[in-house]
Amino acid sequence: IPNLIINYIIANIRQGYSFSKTLGLFNQYFDSIVIETIRISEKTAELTHALRNIINYLESQQNMKSRINNAIRYPILVLTLILCIVNIWIIWIIPQFSSIFTDLNIQVPLVTKCILTCSSIIINYKYIILLLVIISTVYCIVFLDKIKGTILKLPIMNNIVKNIHKMKFFESLSIMLKSKLNLVESLECLNTIPEFQKYANIVQFIKSGKTLYEASSISRQFSHHELAIILTGEQSGRS
Repeated sequence: IPNLIINYIIANIRQGYSFSKTLGLFNQYFDSIVIETIRISEKTAELTHALRNIINYLESQQNMKSRINNAIRYPILVLTLILCIVNIWIIWIIPQFSSIFTDLNIQVPLVTKCILTCSSIIINYKYIILLLVIISTVYCIVFLDKIKGTILKLPIMNNIVKNIHKMKFFESLSIMLKSKLNLVESLECLNTIPEFQKYANIVQFIKSGKTLYEASSISRQFSHHELAIILTGEQSGRS
């Protein structure tokens, strides 16, 4: 965070603005969960405790981001390795078969002809293709944060994205509950955050008398394993 922004926050607090309201002016630097937790802690006089929870939350988010980056980086490297192996096969192995077919004057099937033609084209431009593969791989690894959003939108990444959102939802709910809010108040606070609005019906079910487990089951947003954990937490009094 730039020193200019820190100085601005200090100046605003000295002028009588609340800490949370001041942080809200810089939501590009501060997570909405962080701002909301501080706003609640200011009312309950639990700011020190809330800040400790925020530190744990941010560390958890950083660890999650690191795991996601590693998960995305691995298939990129595997794909690059596969492309290199395919290129080696096309540039050095297939031409040897081509010369054998020519020497023996063998008529090859159409599919084989297409493969041999592709091999010939790739051989002519092998250095350009190799350079493009290297540049693409380096770009994907160095600028992973820029392309991560695009990769996560791919259909094959759908389940991973859902699990990321659910992990963040549960972590955010946990930090709200630690801020001395009850379950309904915590969920209502989370409903103000756009990425969690798909869970908005849960709080309505709880208000109608359902337990968290029952509300979560009806919402159909969670797997059987996740619902089992919620049920166990409720039964043990630690949900």
